[in-house]
Amino acid sequence: MPKLYLLFCFALGLTAAVDSDLPSPAPSVRAAFPPGVQRGTSTEVELSGANLHDVRSVAFAGRGVTAEVLAAFASKIKLRITAAPDAEVGRRDYRLTTQRGVYVGVFDIGALPEIVEAENNDDWRKPQAIALPILVNGNIGSEDWDHFRIRAEAGQKMVFDVSATRHGSRLDADLAILDARGEELAWVDDTTILGDPHIEFTFEKAGDYVVRVGSLNGGGNYRLSAGVLPYVHRTLPAGAEAGKTTEITFTGTLLDTVDEAWIGDRLAKGEILSKSANKLRARFTVPRDAPVGRNLVHLSAKGREVALPTEIRISDLPEITVTKPSLDWRTAANVPSTAVLNGVIEQPKASHYFRFDAQPGDTFLFRAESMKLGYHLDPTITVFDAEGKKVAFADDPGVDDRADEYQLDPDLSLRCDKPGPYYVAIRDGMYRGGDQLLYRLTVKKQEPDFILEMRDSLKSLYAGQQDTFQVRVRRRAGWTEPVEVWMEGLPQGTVVERQTAEPKDSIVKDTCGVERVVDGTIVLLPVRVGASEPGVYDVRVKARGVRNGRTVEHDAIVRYNLAAAGHVYGPMQVERAQFTVAAPPSVLLTVPDTAKPSEPLKIGVKRYGSAKDTALLLRVKGASAAPVPVPAAAKEASVPVAGHAGTTIRFEAVSEKDGRVLAESAPVLLQGK
Repeated sequence: MPKLYLLFCFALGLTAAVDSDLPSPAPSVRAAFPPGVQRGTSTEVELSGANLHDVRSVAFAGRGVTAEVLAAFASKIKLRITAAPDAEVGRRDYRLTTQRGVYVGVFDIGALPEIVEAENNDDWRKPQAIALPILVNGNIGSEDWDHFRIRAEAGQKMVFDVSATRHGSRLDADLAILDARGEELAWVDDTTILGDPHIEFTFEKAGDYVVRVGSLNGGGNYRLSAGVLPYVHRTLPAGAEAGKTTEITFTGTLLDTVDEAWIGDRLAKGEILSKSANKLRARFTVPRDAPVGRNLVHLSAKGREVALPTEIRISDLPEITVTKPSLDWRTAANVPSTAVLNGVIEQPKASHYFRFDAQPGDTFLFRAESMKLGYHLDPTITVFDAEGKKVAFADDPGVDDRADEYQLDPDLSLRCDKPGPYYVAIRDGMYRGGDQLLYRLTVKKQEPDFILEMRDSLKSLYAGQQDTFQVRVRRRAGWTEPVEVWMEGLPQGTVVERQTAEPKDSIVKDTCGVERVVDGTIVLLPVRVGASEPGVYDVRVKARGVRNGRTVEHDAIVRYNLAAAGHVYGPMQVERAQFTVAAPPSVLLTVPDTAKPSEPLKIGVKRYGSAKDTALLLRVKGASAAPVPVPAAAKEASVPVAGHAGTTIRFEAVSEKDGRVLAESAPVLLQGK
């Protein structure tokens, strides 16, 4: 029987318990504000979280974005982030590295002029006036609303879009348009697949109006784009083959204003073929050496880009746009044994059918993509034999965990036992139809294979600790053999035991005690940290299996840690797994980020190991203050601090017995009088 794991709230991020007396040294970021910056500008950004004071660097994926650390405290870092004038617009990963660990989050690069909301704008009668077009960086608290006054002309159509979950925020935002009397003219909640709201509104009369951003559930930050802006609802096809020319049709609003289109960081320039208010056609030639995977497609109007660029895939497979889908398997058109089919399920209760040929023993992989691309199709895949008999079916696999992209869109593996034609069908799981039910259906004849994923991609441990790395082996196209999993790149003195993933799906228990099957085998790699040199190390998880004398070996895909980047799916933009060894502390001093001069400052004191019964003296560095004794049993100390506002101070814990420095605190900024 496969191994049984306990699953809390359907989250698969299993980690070994950490000693309650020894908190994790790893940095974490709860929020960034503002959560983005306009390209061609510099902005001060504050990251809030924990274990941030010993930051070494903050680096961004891609080109043209840099960060300078202005100040660093235990729970806050102030950065100056600069985006070059030609930096690619869209979401970027950033990698924050401290002496004791690494954190990867997301940050947005925009094209519109940006401002920060000004409180108090909670009352619709006292809105903040904004000039359009604009991008407003705001923050919603509990039972909070932000109101903005705009001016509109009669018959003018505008676009209002709130990005929150799309750039990693936990805000469940809603959006409304009010008239000058406070009457609600439009309201939306979850418009996008990830829950962000979007309104396109035509104003009947000229005058002042109010835009309201709120939340139905909790708070967080957001980026509100507003103005007469082009916006893309759909891109068909949603992929392009490297080395080929592809014609793409965009549907949306105000697209007649677009005068430039391109893919990626100026990877492929588009030739605009035709355009109207709701549709634009452009031709792109993608270089043969273009990197396969996620890219953004950009549209611009008079140098001003669409507020949120659209995601597109570049592949190394033939890309086919389905213009006349077959709604019956008997009339299905033949497709290559390996191709990507791009279509839209526009009619309710409709299935799109495709015919392919196979020989006995052929193995195929069928993969549907829609929700992970931002569209609304809940795809199912069905395969039929030559007589129309169902031989395979796939919907959402395993546990319903929205943090896992494989739970959004299904894939299916099939071994064909008979020669002749087969048929594959894709439909919506709820039998809906509509112009947002777009799909990419990959039909791929391939040898049996497996996918290796790493979720514990950023881990910090103290010397002497034990823990586990979680990886997952997902079998595809009929792989039925065991897979050996191991790790490379660890420092000398740290050991990770090799494990074998048996060809059985893992079973987990949800919070109700119900057993559920996971798509793949969860593997926990035990790690023991010995006398390793403290530092940050690049590591790789690898796996190897043998089938019919053929050896298959893969490096792990490095995915985001659960909840680290909000509703963001897929591998990190820079797939770099890192393991940090931190020196175990003798004493930990907990201090606030700020304090007032001449007022007692409360400092938490925790001792470990041989220092547990040690009497201490607390010395102040950077200000005038006498050392304060801390008895062996004391867990807190009150230290009077004298100094000037703007001074940064630290505290040292010194052994009262022999004068050894056992710890130094994070910095504290003196503020006010």
